[in-house]
Amino acid sequence: MPLCPQITNTPITVSLTADFTVTNVLPVLAANTQQLAATDAAVTAAVATANAAAATAGTAQSTANTALANAATAYAEAIGSLQPSADTIVNASNQMTAISANGITVYSGSSPSSGARVVMNSTGLAGFDSGGTASFSISASTGAAVFRGNITTGATITGGTMNIGGNAIIDASGLLTATGATITGTINATAGYFGTVSNGFSISSTGLVGVGSGIIVGGTITTSSGSNSVSLVGSSNSLTFKNGGSNVGHIVPLSSNGVIMHYGATADGSGGTFPQMFVGSANASMSASSTHSVGVSTSIGINLTASSGGINLNSQTNYSGIATGSGTDVVCVTTGSRLALKSSSERFKKNIQYISTDGWLDKVLLMQPITYQTNDDFVVGDEPNESQIGFLAEDIADIGGGLEKAVVLDPLGDPFSLSYDRLTVFLMLAIKELKAEIDQLKGE
Repeated sequence: MPLCPQITNTPITVSLTADFTVTNVLPVLAANTQQLAATDAAVTAAVATANAAAATAGTAQSTANTALANAATAYAEAIGSLQPSADTIVNASNQMTAISANGITVYSGSSPSSGARVVMNSTGLAGFDSGGTASFSISASTGAAVFRGNITTGATITGGTMNIGGNAIIDASGLLTATGATITGTINATAGYFGTVSNGFSISSTGLVGVGSGIIVGGTITTSSGSNSVSLVGSSNSLTFKNGGSNVGHIVPLSSNGVIMHYGATADGSGGTFPQMFVGSANASMSASSTHSVGVSTSIGINLTASSGGINLNSQTNYSGIATGSGTDVVCVTTGSRLALKSSSERFKKNIQYISTDGWLDKVLLMQPITYQTNDDFVVGDEPNESQIGFLAEDIADIGGGLEKAVVLDPLGDPFSLSYDRLTVFLMLAIKELKAEIDQLKGE
């Protein structure tokens, strides 16, 4: 056998199981044994690489086919529901619906973010008027509903709380809490409802409203819708009396000074409507006008204000006068408007003893008559600047010896006035002593 066998120019065919075929490999040079072995190794490696590439290509093609099939399915579903590129549904002239990341908006106009529209998103449902002002909203998380306008009559709210500006709150149980609300019109209670509305507020089966510790703010509470009634009026803070279809009187606070009851059609808390009666912390008064009144005060006692008229007892032929605690008259007005003391009768006295002691003449002689003018702020019956005669209560009190019984003290215990009827008793005792001395000197 020759050392270098002759390589013939015969074509060879290599078939691969992965549908990859190499044909017509033509050696162009004669090769030795080493070259032939190297060629065989290279061919084997190339075949392995080709097989691997074919396998990878097959996997990729399979994955691509699956993705294409899924895309075709999704495309078909999208076509069946909505145009793939559409984000609005329109009519002939206006945008109707906008779909975006902010939710779904149904609107009328040129913009889904202004004007009249309804928005539905993850926070809930909200509506806006043509000016863009919120009209209503319903929270998706809490279910709370807020309305800017009125709730139409006949609407029903179930299982929630109605809050009207914080002034009136109706909870799910039907409890009404009115903190600043005003109830107008008529509240009618029939057999349809009666019981406790809230703590201290109840309605009976006959329609009787019991307030208790509850508070009714504003409005008017009246006893009758007829011509005669008594009304508690919140707007004027007054108690009003109606008779014959007309308001005839009111009781109303005079700021913080006291309470006034006055005649008239309208409650007046200023104190300017007459006639009136007033009761305060330290005084009370009755006034026919601003210049005619009688008052009682803890500081000045009884005060009479009369620009004309004064105390008039004319044409009074019989007057019962002032009665004692047992009902016995002690002062009366007789025919001709004369005052008479009735307490001098023996009928009103007990433990009667006649005074027979001496020494009254010396005491009476210590009394000092005076002339005076009454102070301008204490003129009662006297003419201003007119000269008067009398005694000083302080002087009589200082003499003592029994004369002080004629001194009238004020609530502080100081001399205030004199009881002149008692002074006449002491004068009579002094006259009797003087008469006895005269008789003794005359020897009688």
